[in-house]
Amino acid sequence: MNRLRRGMKVEISSKSFHASEKLIDFTDDKISKIIKAYPGISSVLVVLILKKNCREKARVCKISLAIGPAQIVVERNTDSFEASVLEVVNIISRNLARAKQMRELT
Repeated sequence: MNRLRRGMKVEISSKSFHASEKLIDFTDDKISKIIKAYPGISSVLVVLILKKNCREKARVCKISLAIGPAQIVVERNTDSFEASVLEVVNIISRNLARAKQMRELT
């Protein structure tokens, strides 16, 4: 599913399952907060993957952000998609905040 945020494309897709509208809206809400805080982001790709192993089911969230020439890719898996999305978004937010702080110091 593609959505537009401030003229940029946010693509959310799922593999091995059909993502509910509720999950897509949850993911879009979390991504939009990052986009508002860091306007240099030019594109976002979110892939939600259901990995079916013999012993467990892993719910994976992989987010790729393009910021100018740089690309940030973070992937995590937990027992729920919402938890995976939150972990990835928190990691990205911390990394972007750290990078912004470093730029301000120079």
